[in-house]
Amino acid sequence: MCRLEEKGRFFNLFPALLMVITLGVCIFNYKDYTAIDRTSELKKVVRELADNDYTTGYASYWNGNICTELSNGDIEMYACDTVISEIIDVESLFPWLQKADHFTDRPEGKVFLLFSRDETPVCPLLRYLTDTKPLIETGNYVVYGFDDAEVMLCELSDYQYNLKADSWFVNGEAKNGSWYLYDKGATSGPVMTWYAGTYEAVIEGESLDGINIVATSELGEKVIDASYEYRDNNKIIFTIEPKINEHFCELKISNETVGTIRIDRIEIHRVAGDM
Repeated sequence: MCRLEEKGRFFNLFPALLMVITLGVCIFNYKDYTAIDRTSELKKVVRELADNDYTTGYASYWNGNICTELSNGDIEMYACDTVISEIIDVESLFPWLQKADHFTDRPEGKVFLLFSRDETPVCPLLRYLTDTKPLIETGNYVVYGFDDAEVMLCELSDYQYNLKADSWFVNGEAKNGSWYLYDKGATSGPVMTWYAGTYEAVIEGESLDGINIVATSELGEKVIDASYEYRDNNKIIFTIEPKINEHFCELKISNETVGTIRIDRIEIHRVAGDM
C-alpha cells in the first residue's frame, strides 16, 4: 500500500513538475528572443543612407517612423499610408505624427524611397521603377535614391504603353505590336497618378490627324486641362497640365473618322513640376 501511495503522490506531482519545467523553458526562450535586435538590418540601411548624404525619404508609415528613430532624428521621413497596397500617390501622406509642412512643401535635395520586401509585391508605385536600379538592397529592404523630389516624381509618372498587349478597346485591337482603331474606335488608359505640373504625351503612328484625345482623372469622371502642342498625320505631342495631384488618370483616345488609325508608340513624360 505504501508503494502505491508513493506512486500516487508522484503521479499527482508530475503535472506540476511538468508545468515548472515548461515555464522555465519559456522564460529562457523569451529572454533569448528579447536579446535579438530585430532592427539591425534597418540600422545598416540607415547608416548607408547617411553615408550617401540622404537625409530625407519616403516610406510607409511604420517604416518611416522607425527610420527616424534609428537615425536619432537625422533622417526626416515623409510617411505614406499604412496600407501599402493602396499607395498610388507618394505625396498622399498619412495625416498623423508628421510635420505640417510635409503636406505643403516638397523636400529639397536628395530623397529616397524605402520599401520592405513584403511591401514590394503589392505597392502600385513600384510598377514605375522596374527599370530603376536600387540604391540599397538587403534581404528585407530595397531603397531607391533620387537627386531630388522632382526626379523621383518623373520616375514615378513617366510611362510607356505596351502596345503588344491588349487594352480596353471599342472597335479596336492590338496587332503586330501596334494598336488599331477602326471606324469610330476608341481606347483609354493607363490609369495612373499625374502629379501637379506638366506632362507630354507623345503618340506616333499613321492617320493620326483623325484622332481626338481627352485627358481625364477619376476613371473618366474629371477632365484635366490639356492641349495639342504639335500634330500631323504621323505624330502628336499632347500637353497635360494637372493643377493638383490627380488619380486614376487616363488618356481617352478616339478615332473621329470612318477610316483606320494605327498607333505605334505612346509615351507619357513629366516635363515640369508645380508646388
